[in-house]
Amino acid sequence: RAFFQRLVIGAEKILRSEADGFAHRREVDAALISGRKTALRDAAQRGLVDVVVAEAEIAELDRELYELHQKYEAPS
Repeated sequence: RAFFQRLVIGAEKILRSEADGFAHRREVDAALISGRKTALRDAAQRGLVDVVVAEAEIAELDRELYELHQKYEAPS
């Protein structure tokens, strides 16, 4: 729970910052994906969603996170 709260606080700081550009967008997108993963893990631990379904969704979010980093780190 404390980990999730730190993610939310970090994402809020990023969203409120006056920074612009791709790095800002990447950080926001990565924070949102991480938040979704954390919510799925928590829901699975509480029995609100099936563990197998949560793991599949988390794997998809991991792919999205990987693609996000590849997109922003690929040479232009």
